[in-house]
Amino acid sequence: MAIFWRLLLAHLLADFPLQPNSLVRLKDRPAGLAIHLGIHAGVMVAVLWPAASTLWPGLLGLVIFHGLLDRAKIRSAVRLGLSEPGAYLLDQAVHLGSLALLAWISFRFSTAAAALPLATWSIQGVVFILCTHFWAITERILTTGTPTYQAEVRAQMWPRMAVRGLPVLVTIAAHPAALLAGAVVGFPYAGTHYWRRALLTDTAVSALGVGALLLLT
Repeated sequence: MAIFWRLLLAHLLADFPLQPNSLVRLKDRPAGLAIHLGIHAGVMVAVLWPAASTLWPGLLGLVIFHGLLDRAKIRSAVRLGLSEPGAYLLDQAVHLGSLALLAWISFRFSTAAAALPLATWSIQGVVFILCTHFWAITERILTTGTPTYQAEVRAQMWPRMAVRGLPVLVTIAAHPAALLAGAVVGFPYAGTHYWRRALLTDTAVSALGVGALLLLT
């Protein structure tokens, strides 16, 4: 379903590149949450236009659900006894489920959604964000049990994003065998204790991203 890829792209854009740390902290206040939800709504309308003009009830429902989920996330994590990684993974799984449900309902009952063409750029955008910003945040959260490595993840966030994103961008541009393209930018790992772990992780993420692009586009 073409609409699913567009909804997923909108979610990833609004929840990761367009949600800086300052906005994450501000979301505890109604104004901050409203800004975050407004960004989600605007991005969804942009990637789904012109079909968004007829799909707006479902999009509005998704935005409201997203806000309720964000408000309940901290309290639910405490109530369920979840760790930070567990709460994060559960939150993203519920978001993904809600996107899939809306995509299925829209595809079944909306001619505008069913008529949406499968846009290659939506798949490319999803893969690029997953390999770069999404993984940067995910790895930071999943390494809470290893504070020293987590500190290196934070310090090398942007250079390592560049390393992971380079093979994906090269593949998007020309579809060559680009799995080793990131090796030419080895500077993020110099002088760090966990450089082997970081290099292997980034190589694996880039390889998965390139493989997904070659398979899906």
